[in-house]
Amino acid sequence: MAFNVDIRVSQMDYKAPFRIARWTRRSTRNIFIRLSDGTHVGIGEGAPNRRYAENAESAQIVLNKVTKQLPIPNSVENIQRLPALAQLIDAEEFSACAALEMALLDYLGQKLKMPLWQLLGLKG
Repeated sequence: MAFNVDIRVSQMDYKAPFRIARWTRRSTRNIFIRLSDGTHVGIGEGAPNRRYAENAESAQIVLNKVTKQLPIPNSVENIQRLPALAQLIDAEEFSACAALEMALLDYLGQKLKMPLWQLLGLKG
């Protein structure tokens, strides 16, 4: 069984300009990924950072490549060992890696009916 994968780039407009000393931004382009097995859904978001030479379009391209044969995980350890995450880190697509990891964790939590804090072994 494989995931249905939907990867999108969306422009996020700010209510007010975000300013620091070097620049001002009024919007950002983030990457969103939705994984579904037909019953459970996991959603993740990544915010590419120009400082690390990332952009939403490159994140989308690399996510499309690494999610083609993405197995459905059954544990957090399973997620941490996925070659897809290592490929994203090797490609220095950190926002894409964050989006995919969050979508996988969200999916697993939905499937196991566990909140994320519990899934990660934290105390509530």
